[in-house]
Amino acid sequence: MVWGCPLVYLKELEEHDLAYFKEYDPLCLSELLAILRELSTRSEFKGPFIHDMREVNLLTIKPSDLNRHIVRLKNQVKPEFANPCAFVVRNVDDLSIIRMWGALAEIAGIRKEDDVFATTDVDDALNWVANKLGLECHAKLAMFLETAEAEARKVR
Repeated sequence: MVWGCPLVYLKELEEHDLAYFKEYDPLCLSELLAILRELSTRSEFKGPFIHDMREVNLLTIKPSDLNRHIVRLKNQVKPEFANPCAFVVRNVDDLSIIRMWGALAEIAGIRKEDDVFATTDVDDALNWVANKLGLECHAKLAMFLETAEAEARKVR
């Protein structure tokens, strides 16, 4: 399934239960929440997410907006939908925002902080996801990600 809108692109690799999100500025948390809510209604989807946020300036997100997003996730997304998430971001400042999100998500009971991985390197994210999926080699995931990135550029 490919789901596209102006600010969020989603592609799934169904055989490995993997979802790739490409987010763009300005990031709309409510738009992302709507996609997550729709995915959570599909009981068969249990795999990890890769959020490619390298085109998003996360420093524009206010702490109050982040907190509100966590509350909405808790209220609108099924509790068993605590999929591991790898975030690929632009820089160290954005890493800190994702780590704060991970801590808040664990405090809210949405997802364990250990199931949130933040990096500036796509290969690190792929290795982490491959490990979560129990795969020894992430070559197929890398091909999927390369295809998904190319498709996201076309949609944009």
